[in-house]
Amino acid sequence: MAYEAVVVKVNSAVTSNGSSAALDSPHGQLNLEVNVSAVSGTLPQLSVAVEWSPDGTAFGSMESFAVINTATTSGKAFTVIAPYYRVSWTLAGTSPSF
Repeated sequence: MAYEAVVVKVNSAVTSNGSSAALDSPHGQLNLEVNVSAVSGTLPQLSVAVEWSPDGTAFGSMESFAVINTATTSGKAFTVIAPYYRVSWTLAGTSPSF
């Protein structure tokens, strides 16, 4: 089975909370990878979640990666539960940058 790579967030510094646009869900399983190449700030934390939507507008039913606080690459598979998804990220700490 072939997989399609979709870039949700271009490789640039993340210094504030945000989310991707609504994306069409694949059939069956969504495989995501988070690649953090550098971290700075005091006690920085990055939370990454998948949010699901029946219509591409109203999102809920979040599933998350483990909290990230170091440079790392982490992958996770999610069972698709709605036709659309988006990826959101939330930062914590003092002047966090990922």
